[in-house]
Amino acid sequence: METDAQQRIDALEKRKFELISKAKELDSRLNYKNYEAKALKEILSRENTDEYRRLKRTLNEIEFRIATESTNLQAERKMMKEIRDIQAKLEKAGEIERKRRKLFLVEGDVRQLTDERNLLEKEIQQLKAEAKSYRDELNEKDAEAREATRRERKRKELEEKRVKMMEDLGINDKPIEGEVSLGEIAVIKKKGV
Repeated sequence: METDAQQRIDALEKRKFELISKAKELDSRLNYKNYEAKALKEILSRENTDEYRRLKRTLNEIEFRIATESTNLQAERKMMKEIRDIQAKLEKAGEIERKRRKLFLVEGDVRQLTDERNLLEKEIQQLKAEAKSYRDELNEKDAEAREATRRERKRKELEEKRVKMMEDLGINDKPIEGEVSLGEIAVIKKKGV
């Protein structure tokens, strides 16, 4: 029975170490993602993140005006120049927008990795508790066996002392023929057994 419990403990320990190594891998990925998010936040804190949407809206308005209004050549050239200027600004703002989106995705990854890590931690704690219960069960059985062995040894020692004392006093514990011993008449309970 002990080997069965020990095998279960060993299997649980093996699974726990697998989960711990997986948790360490997740921790390194999580640290990388946190660092990446921190760097992106720092970059974006120095930039105007709303500019992209404003420029895009302005560009769409000008393009709509060119397509729907009839204007002279001079005004149309002026609007085309504005479009080129806005597109240049939009390129720079687009880079900032991509970083903002990337930050959003990285923060999503951080949340997902944190959730996975928390689940692993819960599973590791459950395995620890289960292994502890098996160890306690094993220790309890060992303690019971040790106690039984100690009691048996104590009983033998006391019996040997009694026999030796009886021999020293010259008392014969064996009944004489025709006599009945007290042990044959009643059951005698010994103290502590």
